[in-house]
Amino acid sequence: PCLKQHMGLQGPYVCVSSRDPAYLATINPNYDCEYQDFRDSDINKFNLAAEYLSHKEITAVRMGRHVKNEVNFSNCIDYANKYYDELLDIVLAKDCKFYVGDSSGIVLLPIVLNRPIALRNWIPTFLDLEALPYHPLNLLIFKKYYLKAEERFLSVKEMMRVEKKAGCIGQKYKELGIEVVENSAEEIFDLIVEMNGRVDGTWNETPEDVELQEKFQSIYKEWCRQEHFQESATLHIKIGAMFLRKNTFLLNLED
Repeated sequence: PCLKQHMGLQGPYVCVSSRDPAYLATINPNYDCEYQDFRDSDINKFNLAAEYLSHKEITAVRMGRHVKNEVNFSNCIDYANKYYDELLDIVLAKDCKFYVGDSSGIVLLPIVLNRPIALRNWIPTFLDLEALPYHPLNLLIFKKYYLKAEERFLSVKEMMRVEKKAGCIGQKYKELGIEVVENSAEEIFDLIVEMNGRVDGTWNETPEDVELQEKFQSIYKEWCRQEHFQESATLHIKIGAMFLRKNTFLLNLED
């Protein structure tokens, strides 16, 4: 409690972390980790979500260690830059209303502590790379793949084919003519509104939402069956409702 008070943290809060290259560059300076940079995300795209949380009297706490930039929006305590402490990492993750993360190792902390997690910029999306235990409140949105030669975004079906070829090597996506597109501030805002509503028990899932979720899972399951892939725990996490509503092209079945 004293450490939280020192940070100026009072009342409910959510933890948010963003993967960036500074961590690996600091702890492993002699190893080139640039091939992983396509998994990074910009903490400052959390600005609209933080503003929404402010209206709900919920504070955002920016988690992490060895980060490259500072938070430039309000209603967010920049714990990573100003207050980092190994023990406090655990305390903050344990007591948060929910955790907002991306495809970085720190998301395993709230998972172990059985906290609800909202994942954005998750990539690779469909490969079985992480063990994410099921939690009924978990939500996920992911980076999109833009095919530059055809000036269009890929469907989920096409994305899975790309990930099979490129895996976790950023350069391979470039070689395939794919631009990896980070989630927008608006998409993250939608995710946090839904997540907060689900945690509070006020989110209303529409018949359209159910249909879109089932279609997404059907496409994914069929792909795993055809390719003899192990289904990732990603399948057990709901995709953000507004993300699917606004990006229905993702569920296109045409080749």
